[in-house]
Amino acid sequence: MSGRTKRTIYIVFTVSMVVLAYAGAILLAAFFARKELDYGLFSLALVLELLSVPALFHELGHLLVGLCVGLRPATFSFGWFTVGRGGVKFGKSVVAGETQLYATNGKRPRFRLICSTLGGPLMNLLLGGGMLAFFFALPFSSGVLFLGAFAPFMLSEGLRALYPAQLEEGKTDGAVLLGLIKKAPEEEVMLIVLEAEGILRRGSFSDLPEGLLENAPVVREDLPAVHGLWLLRAQKALFLGEEEAAKGILERLLSENSCLTLEETAEVERYLAYFAGEFRADERALLDGVKELDRKLLRET
Repeated sequence: MSGRTKRTIYIVFTVSMVVLAYAGAILLAAFFARKELDYGLFSLALVLELLSVPALFHELGHLLVGLCVGLRPATFSFGWFTVGRGGVKFGKSVVAGETQLYATNGKRPRFRLICSTLGGPLMNLLLGGGMLAFFFALPFSSGVLFLGAFAPFMLSEGLRALYPAQLEEGKTDGAVLLGLIKKAPEEEVMLIVLEAEGILRRGSFSDLPEGLLENAPVVREDLPAVHGLWLLRAQKALFLGEEEAAKGILERLLSENSCLTLEETAEVERYLAYFAGEFRADERALLDGVKELDRKLLRET
């Protein structure tokens, strides 16, 4: 099945799930309309869906499961808010939400990534299923109607995320999981970056397995995982004193073929500023935990 076909099916599936969720909520209200109840909570369920609250629970699922398997949050984005080490930033993101995690060590990267990826859909499905269970088990009330109305939105969010598709803003969770199971090149690069960064947070580049960064699969250069891999290669070159090699990698990252985010561009430009003699000694190195790189940058300025 081609990528375009999968995207078309995903769009149809998404629209169908949303329509069914709204239809189910409205039918619930119509069925119980004869009861004298305050339907303010029912209206709240519809408003929460419009505000993408199911997506917020989805990202919380990624975050909580990631924490349970030993990952730590780098950034947590939802709507206009991004929370990271630099504090809270405001600005509309490309997607409804995104959770970026890093490893505290290099152990079991595949297991950790599978668990954290599953965390988002499972949060939606468990909460949605629980809401439906309470709806059928409890005596009817306005609060119970809210649970019944909001449950389809939670369930649809989880089911849509599990469908494997490559979208313009990136892969769905289902596509990432499928790639991890099949050991697809892009997911293998993600695992290499996760493992390497985990090792570097407690050690140095000399602790990396031989060939870990060099023998990565070849994938498209505009993928975020590739940017992380190249940055690690540049940092390793700096660590080994191969400054020309590091400079070449960083300049390649800023080439027209790369689709860096604003944060990634600023990160690479700061390293290039080091080569131009413009790196300020009061700025810390960009990859926390790479102690040798910290010392080198500060020593050389």
